[in-house]
Amino acid sequence: MRNIKRFAEFVFEGLSGLTKSALDAVTLENPPGSNKGDKVEVMQRSVGISPGDPWCAAFVYSIFKNANLDPAIMKRIPKSGGVNKMWQSATNVKKITKEEALKNPDLILPGMIFFYLTKNDKGQYPGTGHTGMVIKVDKNNKTITSIEGNTNPFDGAREGFGSFVITRKWRIQVYLKILNYTPPKCLAL
Repeated sequence: MRNIKRFAEFVFEGLSGLTKSALDAVTLENPPGSNKGDKVEVMQRSVGISPGDPWCAAFVYSIFKNANLDPAIMKRIPKSGGVNKMWQSATNVKKITKEEALKNPDLILPGMIFFYLTKNDKGQYPGTGHTGMVIKVDKNNKTITSIEGNTNPFDGAREGFGSFVITRKWRIQVYLKILNYTPPKCLAL
């Protein structure tokens, strides 16, 4: 029920096409933990990765692709199955760093793509990482709520068994501003 309330808030923030697309993309892996399943594999193929590959970036791309957005907006969404490749390929959008977001939380808006980039086995960037789409920002609690693929609802790990709504502390490293809009003042948190 809590997740339905979050999506209702998201709809009223003017992003109903993305909301519907995100709801349509909600799925579970089959079998759990396999990075496979009917919907998962459609998303994976849409960005050129294979069944069994991590699919959080494919999930994000699918949300935007299936929202019937203006083609000019879609040009801003890197078509990639890899988190780091998606981040590095995003050259025609505003990138917001963790430091910028912490200084000015108003920069983070629903509809943005978040990334956390992990270190590789040598302790250097880029490693594997994770991504999702912001659906709510809570400045008081310093959290974002997002819809993500290849995660789990228990700890929000980057390798999970489905797509879920997750609330995270502001440890996210970077954001992409894809849509150019301002949420209504009455709904801003």
